[in-house]
Amino acid sequence: MKFKVPCDSEAVVFAESNIVINSNSDYIMKVLTNIKKWPKWRTDISKIELLDSQVEEGSNFKWNSGGLRYNSNIHTLSRTHFGWTGKTIGAFAIHNWYIEELVLV
Repeated sequence: MKFKVPCDSEAVVFAESNIVINSNSDYIMKVLTNIKKWPKWRTDISKIELLDSQVEEGSNFKWNSGGLRYNSNIHTLSRTHFGWTGKTIGAFAIHNWYIEELVLV
């Protein structure tokens, strides 16, 4: 599966990182897609509001972070991909998360 809105690695601002979490991908995706609880693990988020009844492709949410209010839309949601766009004053962002299970030996 590919993201329905890919990131532009040539954008003026682009960031990419990887982390290893000792958990299975289903649990990680469950935490990641529980948007209402983001402020518990993303301390820079002061308020978040899911505007639709559930988290799915096309769902909208609003959130505050760093003194700015963002309007966001989920563009991709699967067992291994989660992506959304975000707009605020003078900025448009694309966030894409890819979850991959690793077998460590």
